[in-house]
Amino acid sequence: MTPMPRTPTLLNPIASGEFEITDAGNGHVTGNAPNPEVTMMTRVGNRLYFVYRINNIGADVIYVRAFDLTTNTFGPSVLVDNQCDEATDGYHTNPAIFRDQAGRLHVLNSYVPQNDACYGTNGIAPRHRIIGDLNNPATWSPIECLSTRTTNLWGAPGARAFLEDLSGVYDDRAGVTHLVGHSASITVLDGQPVGGLPRSYYRILANGNPDGPYVLVETTGSQPPQFPPGGNIFAKGDIVLGREPTGQRSLHVVWNIRNTFSDGNGSHQWNYDLFYARSTDGGQTWSPINSALSVPVTTHITWNDPQFRVFTGDCDQNTERAFDVDNESRPVMLVLKHRPGTGTFYGPHVDVLNGNPPAYDLHWQWWNGSQWVGGLLDNTRNWANTRPKLRVDLDDRWYLLLGEPPQYRISRDFGATWDAPVFLGQNAGDGWRIHSYADPIDPNFHYIAYQKRNSKRLYFVKLQLTQR
Repeated sequence: MTPMPRTPTLLNPIASGEFEITDAGNGHVTGNAPNPEVTMMTRVGNRLYFVYRINNIGADVIYVRAFDLTTNTFGPSVLVDNQCDEATDGYHTNPAIFRDQAGRLHVLNSYVPQNDACYGTNGIAPRHRIIGDLNNPATWSPIECLSTRTTNLWGAPGARAFLEDLSGVYDDRAGVTHLVGHSASITVLDGQPVGGLPRSYYRILANGNPDGPYVLVETTGSQPPQFPPGGNIFAKGDIVLGREPTGQRSLHVVWNIRNTFSDGNGSHQWNYDLFYARSTDGGQTWSPINSALSVPVTTHITWNDPQFRVFTGDCDQNTERAFDVDNESRPVMLVLKHRPGTGTFYGPHVDVLNGNPPAYDLHWQWWNGSQWVGGLLDNTRNWANTRPKLRVDLDDRWYLLLGEPPQYRISRDFGATWDAPVFLGQNAGDGWRIHSYADPIDPNFHYIAYQKRNSKRLYFVKLQLTQR
């Protein structure tokens, strides 16, 4: 579909009323999943497709539902997978949805028992189904393990590899979908050992075939020697598509370090530092913000490589998802920065699991082409676990999106000043875990989805950014 033209900017966006994603007529509620931090909507043609999981009426299943953007109406919810994690209220099911160049839907379901089903095959959990026409099951593929480019993922008997927590972007020029998630139990890849929970990378190629996994950020390592061994290092992050006007689009990934370990006093967790990498060749090689260094995707970036570090210090674990690029494809990010004097330290970092809980202030930073600049946005409350998003529109307005309650704030001057918050939706006090999606065809709109904590239902709101 030809992209729609950009129309003159509105001084303030117009928010629609709420549209309920979950099927209220059939009593659908979500439990803890899906997690709207994963990619849970995608546009194909004139329809937005949403994926969600329910845990009610005696069933734990996954549905996809289409919203018609021309009539502003939902079609019926369609059951696409009947396996979910019941024991954890479905939290780790984490269904995600992507599209390929042909417009087919790819539904990924991180169903934990699938790890065993995929062991020893040329595949990896999650469960994967391709859907041609949502209303015609004859066009659906069987549910299979997500295919892998190698059979040598496990390295040792008994390993159960998986990939979850998936976020992705579709590059319409190349016809390729790029996605990242964290993986576990991949013990060897590209001739290198793999450890911890690395940030892994997949592509859905123009022919619709998955290509992966690749370990983008390697988390092999251990706790500092003065602390108990046996913990895990996570590289948690997200992916954004660049805005080059012609030619190859760039890819941008941010991650932070989550370090977990235990001792005789219980479990402990550090969250610290932010790292950034970009690719200008479709994910084949990755570089720091301002360096000629080029790391092939088969070589792996080390989780704490200082060449890729863009923020040093303790930060809330949701910081890494709050970033975008401006219209020159320069990264902009929010930082939930630890407030000095709060929390209990374990060694060099504040402990987010044990002791007094830390508080966090909201900061921003932006790469202006030659250096990082930034400042304090808000320290009037504790921003811990607010799960912010940051999105930049085509007029270089920065949108801070927050849950609890769902709201947005705008900066029109590259972070120097910010408008007062504008609240979205009804019964806004119980919204959480916002997922945002810039319309890839119609740049006049942006969509914000969120789950209501009390009702356990999913909703979305259309933001009209320009005149029509």
